[in-house]
Amino acid sequence: MSRLATVAQSFLSRYQKPVMIGEFGIDYRGWARANDPYLRGLRQGVWGGALGGSVGTGMSWWWENLHSENVYPLYQALGSILNRTRWSGGAWKAIGLQTSGPPPATVGNPLTNGSPFAAQLTPSGQWGAKPSGQLALPNSDAAGYAASTLNSFVHGTAHAELRVPFRLSAWLTNSARLVMHLNSVSDGAVLTVRVDGVETYRTNLPNLDGGYQVNNEYNADIPANLPAGNHLIEIRNAGGDWFYLDWVRLEQVLPAAYPGGWEPSPSSIGLQGDRESLVYVLAPGGVFPAGATNATLPLQQNKAVTLTNWPAGTFLAQWFDPATGQRLGDTQSTTTNRILTLPLPDFREDLAGVVHPPPSLTAVGVSGTGNFQFQLDSEPDGQYVIDRSADLPAWTPFLTVTNITGTWIQLDTTAATNSRSFFRAHRNN
Repeated sequence: MSRLATVAQSFLSRYQKPVMIGEFGIDYRGWARANDPYLRGLRQGVWGGALGGSVGTGMSWWWENLHSENVYPLYQALGSILNRTRWSGGAWKAIGLQTSGPPPATVGNPLTNGSPFAAQLTPSGQWGAKPSGQLALPNSDAAGYAASTLNSFVHGTAHAELRVPFRLSAWLTNSARLVMHLNSVSDGAVLTVRVDGVETYRTNLPNLDGGYQVNNEYNADIPANLPAGNHLIEIRNAGGDWFYLDWVRLEQVLPAAYPGGWEPSPSSIGLQGDRESLVYVLAPGGVFPAGATNATLPLQQNKAVTLTNWPAGTFLAQWFDPATGQRLGDTQSTTTNRILTLPLPDFREDLAGVVHPPPSLTAVGVSGTGNFQFQLDSEPDGQYVIDRSADLPAWTPFLTVTNITGTWIQLDTTAATNSRSFFRAHRNN
């Protein structure tokens, strides 16, 4: 998601021309639905294009599977949300977002009375990627950061320029183990494990099929015992060419805190317009492939998204489920020092939001023919009822308005004879 947005914004800035994400997928080798059974990775790519600054959604390379597996409801949901906005026209710029930043690389103090857990980590399988290579595991949810911090390719001296660490920080209890699921190797790989800088395990990895592809030639678990305590565990390649790990599991991990009380924030992208803004929000640690094969992700409560360089005033946000288009609720907040922090409704995977200022009903005056004029400004697709009153206590519906933004309305032809009329507007949906 964020990668697509970064690429789109980079091209827009460099060339000042429209950008389209013409090909993307969760795996360059195929549709790989088994690795994305709930289409979270696909959805992140689709929304990453739509709200990342490109001229459309991210376009899946595996279009024939979209048809054969009837993935169209995903696009229908996106359309039902964005079609209520002016996303297809107007001027947009990337929203500035404030987050808590990447997680600390080491754990803090252990938590009392915590039960041991196992954390299975799925690194990024992108060739040439150079993430930080350091991951702290204070809780099981932290495993979601493996995709953005670790790489499945563990390089040796043959590609020294691509070598990155593969380090895990955790509190361990008795009988702790590191289990590495080996997929494939190239020539001369040597897998080693170090604990606090001291080598505790080593094995040579022959190239069984004589090839250089990630083709599951091993498909084997390699376990290594670990001592109890607070340790830095490192997987290294002391040989020549790479080996590839599908996943790594750390067992008998004790719950701990992050140093300094750090807490994760949602991952977000968005576009800011003249009258409305659009935001796509991912649960903390929810960047694909984190938790992709889990039927249910942890419930996110009391979360917020923080927008920077924001104009003064109060703003409303309508929140939707990107998978279904269902409206989940509304929140609001007021800008402070050009920072707008919008509360989020409870969610598990992702959210799409439409942010806009409150509607305003403005008196313009009386026309030359005696008709009273006013202007209603609202978000696109806003549905409002305008009430009229002669005495303020008693109100009657006067006009229903849909999808109106800066529209002049001529009404109340009796204004020339009535000495007093009052009007108010309220949402009708």
